[in-house]
Amino acid sequence: MEAIERLERKIDELRTAFLFQKSILTLKEASEYTGLSLSYLYKLTHTNSIAHSKPTGKKIYFEREKLDAFMKNGAVKTISELEEEVYSHANRNRRKR
Repeated sequence: MEAIERLERKIDELRTAFLFQKSILTLKEASEYTGLSLSYLYKLTHTNSIAHSKPTGKKIYFEREKLDAFMKNGAVKTISELEEEVYSHANRNRRKR
């Protein structure tokens, strides 16, 4: 029994590693890759809120890089990043005067 569990874990590890190598993912793979549910991904594609393609008009595909960009969208900046932006903005405005 223990050997079977180890094999199943190894298969899951290999499947995950394979997902990180693919550039084009199916809907199910995209769900596994992002951790988003299938229904939520369907909703995002229906509202054109996420980049996707349907080459045959039916099956949905995603580019892994665009999924990464989508997941990074709306990232919350740290206090130091915000302070740097304020400092840069203030310096630009001083030079214009």
